[in-house]
Amino acid sequence: MGVVWSIIIINVPLFSQPNNFISITKAIERTDYKELSTFFHPQIDLTILGKEYNCSKEQAKFIIKKFFHENPSPKFTVVHQGERERSSYVVGKYEANDKKFRIYILLKTMPDGMCIFHMRIEDENGAF
Repeated sequence: MGVVWSIIIINVPLFSQPNNFISITKAIERTDYKELSTFFHPQIDLTILGKEYNCSKEQAKFIIKKFFHENPSPKFTVVHQGERERSSYVVGKYEANDKKFRIYILLKTMPDGMCIFHMRIEDENGAF
C-alpha cells in the first residue's frame, strides 16, 4: 500500500525564525543599514526622532544610514518582543556614546517571510 504525504505550510512568526531575529538585531548592533534594509517592506513607515517618513525601501535605507552615521558605536539590547496574529514586534534600547534611544520595530508576515513595515526611533530622554 502506498504512503500519502501531505505538506502543511504554516506562517511562522519572527521569533520562531531565530535567524531573522538575530539578523535584525545584529544589523542594528553593527549599524549595518544595508543588512537591516533587506528586511524592510517595499513601502515602510519610519519615525526618526519625531520626523515621520512614508517612504520606499531604498529611501528608508538612506534615512537609517544617516541615523547610524550620526549615532555610531551602539549598544543594542532587546527589552521586549512579542507577536500577535500575523505581526511581531521588537522594542529595544540603543546606546551610542552618551545618547540613549528606544527603537520600536513592527513586522508582518508576508508570503516571502517577515518584513519590517514600521520602525520608530525615539530619544529616551524625550528630546528631538
